[in-house]
This record gives sequence, C-alpha cells and structure tokens, in this order.
Amino acid sequence: MQKLVTMLLVSSEILARPGEPLVLHLDDVASKMLEACKLSQAGKQAAKNCGLTEQQFEQLTYVTGWCHDFGKATPYFQDYLKTHKRTQKSQHSLLGAWASMQLFQEDSKEARLCRTLAFYAIRHHHSPFHNKDEALEIEGDEDFSYESYRQMPEAKKLKLQ
Repeated sequence: MQKLVTMLLVSSEILARPGEPLVLHLDDVASKMLEACKLSQAGKQAAKNCGLTEQQFEQLTYVTGWCHDFGKATPYFQDYLKTHKRTQKSQHSLLGAWASMQLFQEDSKEARLCRTLAFYAIRHHHSPFHNKDEALEIEGDEDFSYESYRQMPEAKKLKLQ
C-alpha cells in the first residue's frame, strides 16, 4: 500500500488543480504551514494551549498540510478536474482527514489529540463547521455522524473518542 501511495503522489499526472501536480501542492502547503508555525508566536501559544511541545505541534502542522488534499489522488477527483462534475465520491477532504490519523499511531494523550485536531482541520478545510456532527457529515449521507463514526472498529482502534 505504501508503495502505491508513493507512486500516486510522485506522479506529475496526479493534479491538485489544473496544471498543478498534487505532490508539489502538498509539499508547498505543508512547508508554508510549518514555516508559519515556527515563526509565529501564535503557533507557540497554540502548542502550549493544547498541551503539546513545540516539536509536536510542528509535526501536527506539517502532517496536516501534507494530508489536507490527499484525497485528490483518487480517480474520482481526477475525473472531476476533467469533467467539472462533482459527485459524492469526488469529495476529497474525508480521505485526507483519515490519512492524517494514520500518521499518529502512538497510544498517548498527545497522539490522540493530534489525530483529532488533524482530522477536524482537514475534514473541513474548505468550510467552517459549528459542531462535531457537522464536521463529520458527508453530503447526501445523513446516517454518517460523529456518533456512528465513534462506533466503527477503526475509530475505537485509533481512540478518537
């Protein structure tokens, strides 16, 4: 699986938007987010407020930047770029949010917090949300709520509760 993901991301044919390779976009966003985090007092304060070290917060920031558009690597999103026809399968944020959670596997309070923050930030990076149910809602699928997500074996394993 890791080999497949690597092949997808290094391909210049996988696009973030017309004319922009996805891998370049992800690297650019992650790098800019990390730089802003390191340079800003707000980043240092956010780390402190979350109970994370500056290094942990920087890692969270970088992973969030790298994963935010990961779902654009799917054939469904690539088809959307060509046809401009949006479908439920062409939405990209949920896959990126899920991918970010996989990178914080350690079973610690800090890792659980990073999984949660990255998930929510990526899941709704194009629009604001007002509550946790709205953050997990998938357009056209009212049965997918935060509570139903918590009951999934994957959520229990990742301890996002």
